[in-house]
Amino acid sequence: ELIKEMQSGAINAVQAMPGGGTITVKADNFTIDGNKSTIPLPEGRYIRLAVSDTGQGIAQPSLSRIFDPFYTTKKSGNGLGLATSYSIITRHGGTVEVESIVDQGSTFTIYLPAAGADEKKQNTDQGKVIPDFTGRVLIMDDEEFVRNTARGILKSRGIRADSASNGEKAAHMYRAAFNSEDPYRAVILDLTVKGGAGGLETLKMLRQIDPDVTAIASSGYSADPIMADPGQYGFRGRLIKPYKVEELNDILSRTAEES
Repeated sequence: ELIKEMQSGAINAVQAMPGGGTITVKADNFTIDGNKSTIPLPEGRYIRLAVSDTGQGIAQPSLSRIFDPFYTTKKSGNGLGLATSYSIITRHGGTVEVESIVDQGSTFTIYLPAAGADEKKQNTDQGKVIPDFTGRVLIMDDEEFVRNTARGILKSRGIRADSASNGEKAAHMYRAAFNSEDPYRAVILDLTVKGGAGGLETLKMLRQIDPDVTAIASSGYSADPIMADPGQYGFRGRLIKPYKVEELNDILSRTAEES
């Protein structure tokens, strides 16, 4: 997976230099000192990989959003490439940083734990280990792009995921899985679905099948009362669209911790 993502990074670098240029790949050993480093990783030994190009660069307004799975500046792109790369790297206990100057080029730097280093994810706010989420996830959303993007992110983290375009289909799939030996451990429900049951209606159907269903509300409308207090409506958490890779990972990890 990591080699594939390095190749993907090189392809992106080539695309950023339509008139030609230079791609530089470097690798070295790197030690993070918790008292001196600004890199958001636990102190320890890491491998540092850097891919640089002399291309068009990335404008500052876009720089803070490039890992957002719903954001792209390419006319034919879908915004999944860098989001998936970020997900794979963080799943291996690392992180990725980017520096860019318009018309001069960009450098993507990847940090990965060295062999033998502690690869457990840490909750930096509380200093405790958050367990990895395991099991199947069902995503219900009427936007195909959202379904495909979320499935891609989860797959990159080794999580099996299925999707449905409305509540009726989601309830049918959940029932079939619930009666099997491989039930869904969590469902992500879009609150607003055109031409079908939305998240709240779907949750009511799912609770008839499984009173203990773990449901996460998802919506692009942060002012929705359900998003303001999801627990009051029976949800375990919320995801405000467009959500980021780390937000999706965090809420599923916390679900694993609480279950």
